[in-house]
Amino acid sequence: MKITTPDGIEREMDERPYIMVGFSGATPMPFTLGTTGNLQTTAGGITNIVRAAFNRPTDTTPYAAGDAVSNSTSAPTILTLADVARVNGGTGIITDLRLSTNNPATTNASFKVILFNDVIAAVNDNAAYPQLWANDAKRIASFDLTLQTGGAGSDAASATLEQIGRTFKCAPATRNLYAVIVANAAYTPASGQTFAVTLGTAND
Repeated sequence: MKITTPDGIEREMDERPYIMVGFSGATPMPFTLGTTGNLQTTAGGITNIVRAAFNRPTDTTPYAAGDAVSNSTSAPTILTLADVARVNGGTGIITDLRLSTNNPATTNASFKVILFNDVIAAVNDNAAYPQLWANDAKRIASFDLTLQTGGAGSDAASATLEQIGRTFKCAPATRNLYAVIVANAAYTPASGQTFAVTLGTAND
């Protein structure tokens, strides 16, 4: 059989399945998988896994329900999940989310992870987290997770949500998403405790 390539050249093909891939500038186009029996399938997109972590302050001040968990009591920075999307303003689907920490204590270890598509003002550690209308257009979704640990000798705890299926669209000037962690219960942390958010996505 004959096919015409994207550059206009006719080529002879044998009877085996073939794949054609096209590009528009730097942007990959979906590929077509076909056979001489005229069965065709179109597929596209990539998967991505991004992790970001921070150390909370060196104190053991208990959190109250609704308090922000961040990296400073006076000059916090937002947790950045870098290069989640393929391009600035990119879109995709959040497939899974994992919250983990290097503290195995699970008493009241219930947290909310809130995702945003653009930078927002970070909230001081152990201060009440306010839901602000100014951030509403940037907010993607929030997820509740209760941490669990393993058996004797464990030094960490985590929780994972799978098959989430929540769509997202990054802000026009960024490929990043941003996360805020909020305590859902009265939780006593360790000094300098590390928290990490791992995000899985399927990107357009």
